[in-house]
Amino acid sequence: MQHDPTPPGAADAPGDGTAAAGGDPNALPARTTPTWEVEVLLSGASAFALFQVYDALQDGLFDLIQRLSPEMVGLASALGTYLMAGVMALAIGFIAHLAVRAFWAAAVGLHSIDPSGALARTRTLGPVQRALVAARWARMPQRIAELDDWATIVFAVSLGLAKLMLGLILGFMVIYALASAIAAASGGRLETPTVLMGLFALLLAPYFAATVVDGQRGKKNRPPAPWTARVIGVYAALGMTPDNSIGLQMMVHRLSKGQRSYKGTVATMLLTSALLMIVLLVPLVDRLGVGALLRGEFPALLAGQPNALRANHYLDRLPEGEVLRAPVIPSEVARPPFLRLFIPYVAFWHDPMLSACVAKHAAQGPGTEPMADAGAATADEARRRDDDAWRYDETASAAVLACMAEALPVSLDGRPVDAPWQFADDRRDDRRGFVVMIDVRALPPGRHVLEVTQPPEALFEGDPVLPWRIPFWR
Repeated sequence: MQHDPTPPGAADAPGDGTAAAGGDPNALPARTTPTWEVEVLLSGASAFALFQVYDALQDGLFDLIQRLSPEMVGLASALGTYLMAGVMALAIGFIAHLAVRAFWAAAVGLHSIDPSGALARTRTLGPVQRALVAARWARMPQRIAELDDWATIVFAVSLGLAKLMLGLILGFMVIYALASAIAAASGGRLETPTVLMGLFALLLAPYFAATVVDGQRGKKNRPPAPWTARVIGVYAALGMTPDNSIGLQMMVHRLSKGQRSYKGTVATMLLTSALLMIVLLVPLVDRLGVGALLRGEFPALLAGQPNALRANHYLDRLPEGEVLRAPVIPSEVARPPFLRLFIPYVAFWHDPMLSACVAKHAAQGPGTEPMADAGAATADEARRRDDDAWRYDETASAAVLACMAEALPVSLDGRPVDAPWQFADDRRDDRRGFVVMIDVRALPPGRHVLEVTQPPEALFEGDPVLPWRIPFWR
């Protein structure tokens, strides 16, 4: 199928321009986008897979955040949000493209069934209805062309949004790293978010100024100013100009009827942003439940909720590959003699407490003999072993763990648990953490409640004031 070489601007002119090739009513209109079959193939094959990618990214991001230091959590959260938004934009764009192509296919099919418009002359319809059908049928070729154009534009816009998000991720990484370095060099006088906003302002202000000046000169048919050409040229090299998002520009062009419209651009961006924000709230809706969001009667099952069995506290109820988000025990039914409580290590939750406990132990007196002399190959290795000597000494590490247990107490049926903490790992999802082996041999049969104090920064699991409550039966 050959694409009709329609001159630029002819597609926007009145008229259908959609005569079938060779006069065959069953053939596609001559102006049909030649890539329509590839578009449908890519959209159909990718749309639903991208939703699976989105779920995997969400779990992977949470798992990554729990392993990062407090300084890196902000960067990872921002980059992960941009990445998930890009994936979701691509998925929504492909689905929207398939929807538009479905209307287009239906219109082409109906027109091929009745190319002469016999339906508008049937006696089974009254004169008013025949007039409406005739008016609609007369416009059908133009409607087919419009749907074909919009399907391709939507396809290009979805790819453009994904490309835009990728550019934002890379740019944000560079700017965030620079802002962090400036904040660190200031000796605490500047905070990273403040520096970050300042750098963004310095980055975008020249482009906005040059774009406004260039637009005004374009309206007056004046030649470009030399400085705007240089400034916009720099940003073009960085991928921040319209030539890198032609699909978006074409959509704005169509929506504004071919007129230059900053309002159309802003409205399009706001609509796209609002749609992405709504979609990014889907995990929250899925977590809380629609009933809870609509003031339903069923509890939201947050951390600390009384009389609630939350699946993420029991290993045998977690799906395969589920990321540990809270303390867990093997099952809802405890099997004596010991109940294994695993508290996953989250860097930005536990690092401040660990540092404080190590410092407290060091201040109380000398620890073990330094291990730097025991085969250290270099001075750096000797220094590292000296700093980490408490990790290799049973008494010192027990003191640090006791400090952690005091900071995050565990209780059983309202009474403190008298069991030492241990450093441990869990190969189920390659996580490190703390293990408390609780003696349950003396517990009477029935329901019992284990309470684990949440760190102050544990914002992912509900109200940080309340402890995690883990009911089980003996």
